[in-house]
Amino acid sequence: MVRTWLFLAVLLSANLAHASGGFEFKIHGYYIINFLAMVFLLYTFVRKPLSNYLTTRAEMIREQVEASRKLREEAIAKYEEAKSKLDQLEDELEAMRKHFAEEGELAKKRMIESADRAAAKLERNADLLVQQELRGVRKKVRDELVAMALAKAEAKIRGDLDDAAQTKMITLFIDSLKDREELKSAGELQ
Repeated sequence: MVRTWLFLAVLLSANLAHASGGFEFKIHGYYIINFLAMVFLLYTFVRKPLSNYLTTRAEMIREQVEASRKLREEAIAKYEEAKSKLDQLEDELEAMRKHFAEEGELAKKRMIESADRAAAKLERNADLLVQQELRGVRKKVRDELVAMALAKAEAKIRGDLDDAAQTKMITLFIDSLKDREELKSAGELQ
């Protein structure tokens, strides 16, 4: 390394000497001596710290490169895992869609069955209600017919029955009651 610096110093000094019109030791020699002294001092005092710095810096760069490589590998692994989960998620979504479609069909079927049962119950209740109403109407009609028949019979009887006939009927009824009383007292009727 020292040789390289010396070679550079000579090359530089030769160019400087040629550019100024020739080499004069009193002028250019001091430049060379100063330069060599500076190189020597730098070599002596800066070599170890610079070497340590460069070694440390190289090690730090290696560590950073290794950490970056590990981070890259972890990122790739996470990417692959996420991609796998995404593929599985699509499969799960499709399975969920199918499941919900099946559940929807079952719910639809249950609702139709429930509606059919409710309709049948309503029909039975309506039939019972109609039968009850029909019975009520029949009874009402029968009662009205009986009332009308009684009214007509009463009117006919009143029209056919005069005072003499009415007196005769009352007398016959009283006689039948007396006969009955007599039979009861005789012990024949119990």
